Amino acid sequence: MVSRKQAFLDVAILLVAVGSVWSLRFQGVKYIGVLSMTVGILLVVALLRWRRQSLSDIGWVTVFRGSSLASRTMEVMGVTALAMVGGWLLGAGIFGAPEESAAITQMSDNLWFFLLDITVLVWVFIAFGEELVFRGMLLSRLEVAFGLQGRMNIAVVSLTQGVIFGAGHASQGGTGMLMTGAIGTALGVYFMTRGQRSLIPLVLSHGIIDTLVLGGSWLSRTPGG
Repeated sequence: MVSRKQAFLDVAILLVAVGSVWSLRFQGVKYIGVLSMTVGILLVVALLRWRRQSLSDIGWVTVFRGSSLASRTMEVMGVTALAMVGGWLLGAGIFGAPEESAAITQMSDNLWFFLLDITVLVWVFIAFGEELVFRGMLLSRLEVAFGLQGRMNIAVVSLTQGVIFGAGHASQGGTGMLMTGAIGTALGVYFMTRGQRSLIPLVLSHGIIDTLVLGGSWLSRTPGG
């Protein structure tokens, strides 16, 4: 178990390091999401080793199996869809339509590179990476740092993590940030309650949804698609 001081330090290290890499997008660096999540994943592993913890301490645990895991994954997909629609409706009324994500705009037209995108990019860096960094490490450290209890703990920690998650998608504009922020907050609440603090249904849901979105986008821009 980490102390509040250690939790604050871990949050600061994670945000400064990942944020510094992410800021390189303003210098025209491409695939910054991959670079940011690579740094994030490596930092999470390093911080856990430093604190003598393992991935299981931040949610990489098998709580659900078989049909139970499938049903929880479907639930998370439903939660994600509701949060996305709610964020879109609110954001569209204020900022207008969201910008396309870099994962879509930088997607290759070549079939083999596209397949590489939806396997490595989506499942490793987006699905696994984002859930590990935000709903795993960041949320667990914020929980210790804030030291709250009960529903207030769930609400404050999930919202804070969601705001940071949304800010990390600033390239999608105000509406994109509201959408992803709402999704991050909803997933945080689910993870801490019905999800029984297991990242696995969240990773599966995240990967499936993004694979479908990227697949649909690729087909729509491919001749004959």
